Order: sequence, then structure tokens, then C-alpha cells
Amino acid sequence: MSERRTFAVTTTGKGRPDYQAEVWRSKTEADILHSLHFNERFKLFYLCPTAAALAPPFRFPFVVDPMPPIPAVRSTEILIDVDTGLAMPYTTPIGTELQITMLWSTFNQNLRMRTWIDGLIAIEGYTDAFTTLMYNEVVSTSTADIDPTFAAAHTLLVQGTNLGAADLSGTAKVICIERIHGTELSTTKTVRCAWCGHTKVVPNETTLLTCPSPKCGNQTVFQHHPWGGTVKLPARTRVEKAQQPTLYKKMSGQRGRGQ
Repeated sequence: MSERRTFAVTTTGKGRPDYQAEVWRSKTEADILHSLHFNERFKLFYLCPTAAALAPPFRFPFVVDPMPPIPAVRSTEILIDVDTGLAMPYTTPIGTELQITMLWSTFNQNLRMRTWIDGLIAIEGYTDAFTTLMYNEVVSTSTADIDPTFAAAHTLLVQGTNLGAADLSGTAKVICIERIHGTELSTTKTVRCAWCGHTKVVPNETTLLTCPSPKCGNQTVFQHHPWGGTVKLPARTRVEKAQQPTLYKKMSGQRGRGQ
């Protein structure tokens, strides 16, 4: 015979601690760079329409004037390669794969984002005004999906359209991983002056271009994302070395919150 009783239980603890947040925070930029293979690098495309003054001599190539609403010509803008200042579409060379890993945007007007691969619409998304969208795919969209042998070149184009009633300001980002398969790593890139459009071939490591055009002379700031395993990273501090073993010792045997 069983007896069922109901009674109060005094809580004396909170269960086993959950170190998930600490582990996530420990994934610094250095850890992410270390996780890239030698044939991989980040490829980023940004767009930042803003009412902030764009005064010479310095400028990021992806920073532009606010986007007016439809039907204005500039109601739609194309994202910019942060390494080169060139507008999309970005062309992947033969033997190369481009994998889209994250889309991120926030604007003061409603926005539509469309992604095209080889001229075919692949992704369409919308961001409401004054909200932030972060789309991080578990199974990423990649040019390998349509060309698993990497036998052809492919294009990627991402554009945003102002669906609001006023000028649009904010930021959109597309984060990709570029992966080389059976071809040599590039050592140079073609960059574009954000002020006059002049182009020049420079080493991959170049992050500042003083425009050689005699009618310009302004400067454009680029980013540099090295191939995995090619960047020298600072050694961890004594504090980091002391904390890390303790953290992982606490984690051993943990299966989740409250277990």
C-alpha cells in the first residue's frame, strides 16, 4: 500500500553550477582564429549608412550616406567587402568555397535584405525598425552546395532595401568563411578608394590606402583577415593560465544546469 503526502521542501542550494557562459566568454578572437584551418579565413561584408559627417581624410569604405526610401535610386544599397572596399558581388575563384555563417543587421527603418548566389535569389529576410537581427545558421549556406567539386567560379551578392518612410541609418553585416580547395593562397588584393573609386593592387596585409590619384589623396581604412594559422597571437597572461585549469576542473563531470 502506498501513501501520497504533500509537504514543503527547504531549498538549500541552486544545484550544480552552469559554466556555459564562462566557456562561451573564453572563446576569444584568438581562440576563433586558432580554430580556422590553414586554408580558411573570415570574409566580411558590411554596410553602414549614417548621417554622421563623412569628412576627409579618413573613411571606412562601407560607411555611406543615409539611404532614402523607395522609389529613390539609393533606396537599395549593396554591401561592401571590408578587406578591399569593393562592392559586391564577390566572385569566388575556381577551387574556392564561400560559406555564409551569419547575417546581422540593425536599422532605424524597416529593411529587406536579399542574398543572391550566381544571380539566383537564395535568402530573403526582413528587419523591423529599431530591432536587431542576428541569423546564425547551424547548417550554413555555401557555394559547395551547388558546386561540391569547386570546379567553377561563383558570385555572392547581398543588398539591403529601405522599406521605411524616412532615410535609413544603421548597420548590416554578412560574415562568411572563405575556404581554398586545391589552389594557392592569394597574397595580394585589389582595393578601392572610398572617396574617388581609384583601385590599386596591394599586399593582403594592407589596412590603409593613401589614394595615389593626384585629384584625391584621401585615405581609406580596410580590414585584414589572415588565413588560419598565419597570424601570430599574443601569449596568454599568467592570470589566464591560472584560471583556465580551474575552470575546466570545475566543468569536469558537469552535465548541465541543476543536475
